[in-house]
Formats: sequence, C-alpha cells, structure tokens
Amino acid sequence: MKIILINPDTHTKYPQPPLGLLSLATVLKQAGHGVKILDMNHLRESKEVLFHYEMAEVVGITSTSISYEDAEFCANLIRRKFPRKFLIIGGIHATLKAKEIMDDGIFDAVICGEGETTLQLAVDLQEKGIYHQRNNVDINSLPILDYSFLNGFKPKIPRGRHQKFMPMITSRGCPFSCSFCSKAVFGNKYRTRDIDLVMAEIDILRRDYGVNNIKFYDDVFTLEKDRAVELSQRINNSVAWSCMTRVNLVDRYTLNQMRRGGCYSIAFGLESGNAEVLKEINKNTTKKEAEDAVRYAKEAGMNVIGYFMLGCPGETKQTIIETIDWAVWLGLDHAQFSIATALPGSELYEHLPSANSYCMNGQDNPSLCELTPQELKEYQKVAETTLRMCKR
Repeated sequence: MKIILINPDTHTKYPQPPLGLLSLATVLKQAGHGVKILDMNHLRESKEVLFHYEMAEVVGITSTSISYEDAEFCANLIRRKFPRKFLIIGGIHATLKAKEIMDDGIFDAVICGEGETTLQLAVDLQEKGIYHQRNNVDINSLPILDYSFLNGFKPKIPRGRHQKFMPMITSRGCPFSCSFCSKAVFGNKYRTRDIDLVMAEIDILRRDYGVNNIKFYDDVFTLEKDRAVELSQRINNSVAWSCMTRVNLVDRYTLNQMRRGGCYSIAFGLESGNAEVLKEINKNTTKKEAEDAVRYAKEAGMNVIGYFMLGCPGETKQTIIETIDWAVWLGLDHAQFSIATALPGSELYEHLPSANSYCMNGQDNPSLCELTPQELKEYQKVAETTLRMCKR
C-alpha cells in the first residue's frame, strides 16, 4: 500500500528531521508498505506535493498543538482534491484532542499515543475511529531508523559547528512533573534504547551518511548516570555530540566522562532564577543545583546552554529581572528565553479559566502571570539583548 506521512510546517528557524515520522515510516516499510515522508518545512514545490498525494492511498499527518492549524489546513486541501483518501492524524495534539478531532469530520482516524503499532493497524483496517496505544511501546523492539527517507535533508545546527548533523533519541518518557510539560505521547515511564542498538545507529549515520555531529533529544539524557557514562565511553569521540538534561541529574564524574566521550555542549532547563517561581511550576530543582551543574559542565570543558521561561505563574517584573541577572551571573555560553505557554496536556492548561478558547498558534496566548503578553515580549527582548551584550 502507498502511504504518505506529512510533517506540517513548524514555523521554526531551525527545523529538525521528523524523527517520529521517520520511526513510523521505517516500521511501515518493514511491514511491506511503500512510504514517503513529506516535510513541509522544506518542500516548496506544490506540483511535486500533489503528485505524491495522488499516488497515495493513505495520508498520515503528525501534529503538535501549535502546528495543528497547519495540519488541519493541509488535510482540508487533500480532502477537497482527493476526497477518497484515508486521512489519519497522530502526535501530541491528536492524542489529547482525539474526540474533538473526530467530531470535526476532517480525519478518518486518530492515533493516540505512540504510533508504531497502532498506525499499522489503522492502515491495514482503514476503519474510521480512534486507535489507542494501550501500553508503552518496547523501544528495543523497534528497527533502526531508515534515514534514506530524509532524502538529502540537511538540518542546520543552531549555534553549532559546520559539520554534518543529525538528531537522535535514545530514550522515551520522563518521570518528572513540571506543570508546563505535556507528556501525552511518551508518558511518565522512562524507557531506554539498548546501547548496542544506539551504537549501531550511530555507526550507520557515520558510515552511510557522513554524520559527525549528533544531538541527543532525550528529555533527561542523564537520568541513569551509569548509562550516560557507558554510552559516552562507547562513543569515544567517534562523533561530536550534545544533549539536554536536568540540573539535578549530573555530577562532576558523569560530566567529565561525557566530555571525554565527545560531548561538547549540554543544555539545562533552568526556567527561572526565582525559587518561588520554580516551586510554582513543580520544577523540583534549586538554584544551587543549577549553579553547581553549570559550573561542573564548564569545568569539564563543555559549552553550556540555559533554557528559561518568562511569564510562569507567580512571575513579576522583579522575578524576571532576578532571572536575567542570574543568567548573566551564571556565565552561560548561550541562553534562550521563551514565554511560558500552557500546552494541552500540561497541568498549566488544566488550570486555565477557559481552556477551550485557548489559542493554539503559539503567538496570541494569554499571560499566565500578572504581566501582559506585550510586557512579557518586551522583557524577552531585554533578556536576549542583555545576555548578548554581556558576552561581548
């Protein structure tokens, strides 16, 4: 069967390969289907897109809450041009809003949760309805990703080196309960990919695609420190790599071993420089833990990136200034300041006065604190400018 999987335009400066769709395409191909991935972040030829739509019997679209408008627009376009196509949607937004999406009548099927098993079922049956993944997928049973689906895709590395780059995910799930986070698809249960499988995939990327820079997009790369150390030792500088983690999941030894293994950059979710704001969002980390983590990483020789969120519940003008001053004091190599958004599936979203009227375009959402959206945008610019000036 011919299947098209679509990644809608994510409207980001540095779009990354759609690893979720890549996993689905690999599994479907293994089952004997003909599969094509269309990434709207890179496709600009409408005639080529229409040709692929015409050839496919099933069209699957992935979507976050912020990209759902684009996914819906794409689906309506296909439905008008090819009314008999079987349209499927999956991803975070579909998992959280399955009934509402089915009631809208645009899609024939909705995939809830991890899709490697349920998408195959929906493709085979082509029956309208909601398909649920009842249990977590055993990620060690999944095949190594078939990167040939990316067809020459060349992701840019933000603040990166001029190397051939590819993202990877070696674990799923996060056991922590930050109020701003939605874990609708992968859930709370932390599951790791066997290190032999991870290394086999890295070897394929190096040998067949010339990749020499990898970013691990695991939510908590160092949750199991022994595993992080072993993986670092196995990589052994065969590629340059970077990762993300929490400040309370690192120590000097782990970071030193990671650096020796080729980790040149690490990103921490710092969120705020105010202890009360951190409590408000259930971050369960302290400023002392953050300061130690940043210092240990810099001593190990890594570039350190800090992710901050302005406008969390309890935020004031004073706490924002405190956060900016703290970010400067930490001596980060780079800091990213975003504005807090209550995404569907998060605790923040559940406490909104009127969640159903919440805007999902990522631009016009209401403030979660006493500051107005415009004031938050102005402070965001101040924060970015301040950090940039202090680095000169």
